[in-house]
Amino acid sequence: WTIKYMEPTRGVDRVVFPGEIVGNVHDRTVPLRFGHGLIQKKDVVIASKAGILRYKTPGIYFTETNQKRYVPSVGDLVIGIIEARKGDEWTVDIGCHQHATLHQIEGFEGATKKNRKIIPVGGLVYARVTVASRDMEPELQCMNSSGRSAGFGPLENGYMFKCSQGLARKCLSANSTILNTLGSYIPFEVAVGINGKIWVNSGSIRETILVTNSIINSEHMDPEQIREMVNTLINT
Repeated sequence: WTIKYMEPTRGVDRVVFPGEIVGNVHDRTVPLRFGHGLIQKKDVVIASKAGILRYKTPGIYFTETNQKRYVPSVGDLVIGIIEARKGDEWTVDIGCHQHATLHQIEGFEGATKKNRKIIPVGGLVYARVTVASRDMEPELQCMNSSGRSAGFGPLENGYMFKCSQGLARKCLSANSTILNTLGSYIPFEVAVGINGKIWVNSGSIRETILVTNSIINSEHMDPEQIREMVNTLINT
C-alpha cells in the first residue's frame, strides 16, 4: 500500500495494451494498489497485459483479461481444491503457477488446536488471497479483512464448475444481472472465485443444473437477453 492516487490518462473501462501508459501517480491521502496486469515505474503506471482497465474500491486498479492461467493478487476471492495436508497447513490448488497454503488455525476465525476445521483431500474451500508474490507461494485465509468468516470456508455439497475469469468478475459484481435474476426465481447459494471457479448449491439437482447452465450461457449476453433466457429456462 502507498499513500498516493492515480490519475488515469483516458479513464477506466477501456481496452489497454502491453507497454501502454495508463496513468500517472500523484501524492494524495488515498491508499492505492495495482493489481493484475499493471506495473508501476516511478510515477507512471504501465499495462503489462492486454485487457480492460478496471477500478474497484478501495483504490484498486487492474486489467480484466480472459487468460486461462490465473495470476493471484492480494484480496482476490478464490475457490481452491485441497491437495494435501502438511503439518498445520493445507496445500491448495487455486489454478495458478504454484500451490497455495492455508493454515489450519491462523486461516480460520476462532480456530484453535482443539477446534479446527477438518477438510478432506479433494474438498473445496472458499478463501481470500493474503500473500501474492512471484517469489513466494500464495497464502490464503478463510476470513475477510476484519477477521470474520463472512461466508468463507469449506464448500460442502453443491457443484463446482470452471469458467473464464471475465465471467467470474461479472458474477462478483453486486449488480450481476445473471445472479440477481436467478435469485428472483430460485433460492440458491453461490461462491464465485476470481480464479475462474464457481460453486453452486440449491434445493435440487435440477435447480443446480439450471443455475449452472444459466451462468455459463450468460457470458456474452446483454442484461435483457439474460433476463429472457432465465425466464425461458424457468418456465420450460
